[in-house]
Amino acid sequence: MTFRSRVARALLGAPAPLTFDDSYGSWAEAAARAGGYDSTEILDSVTRSTRAVMAGEALFERDGVLFHEPEYRWPVAYALAASAARHGELRVLDLGGSLGSVYWQHRDLLPNQVATWTVIEQSDFVERGRTLNAAPLSFATDLIEARPFGPWHLALMSSVVQYLPRPWEALASILDSNVDCLVIDRTPFHAGASDIPTVQRVPAHIYSASYPAWILSESRLQAALHGWRIVARFPGIEPRMRTRRGVEFAWSGLIATRVES
Repeated sequence: MTFRSRVARALLGAPAPLTFDDSYGSWAEAAARAGGYDSTEILDSVTRSTRAVMAGEALFERDGVLFHEPEYRWPVAYALAASAARHGELRVLDLGGSLGSVYWQHRDLLPNQVATWTVIEQSDFVERGRTLNAAPLSFATDLIEARPFGPWHLALMSSVVQYLPRPWEALASILDSNVDCLVIDRTPFHAGASDIPTVQRVPAHIYSASYPAWILSESRLQAALHGWRIVARFPGIEPRMRTRRGVEFAWSGLIATRVES
């Protein structure tokens, strides 16, 4: 996830655009025509940067890049603060959270309130994250492995849902984890009724790579959140885009809360 997020962020304002080729009939077909997600180079870069943050050499890191001034993602920060206020502590389930990037970015806003922040990631990130010994961060490869670190009150899915082979199954599993707040951020949605499988390609001048990605259906999201109330919507940091075939989509996010019965 980290590599994909890094590329998307780097492309803002770049002369050659990120492209989404939607000429494939299925996720399997797109995956067969795309490259992979793994990158030891990126993992090593993120690890070095995270250790620098832990040593006080920077405030936070994002995708291996160090930041020395605060740069909060305010909709996410609001959801974190609201959950902490409601429960008296913050318990976060972070799907695709790298080595805790969002935690490091916002930790100063919620001092002493984070009881647990569990990151679910690819196995190589999980192994590296565990070497940090950075409580309250914990790392797991799936919800079963993460169970000892729960329960959680808030689930965070930032720039990750679109890269999962079965995104709606993953979302359903997260919603079944008994969280009462969901935050989705930096995720591409379009107005059609069906998800669109694509190959996301990165310009060579940034990083030569390609990987399968969904352009997700807004109406399917609405259906998936039955029993939840969407309390806020907000744009992502990426610009509006079009697929190769001209389908317009926007990167966006939301905050949703479970409707109490």
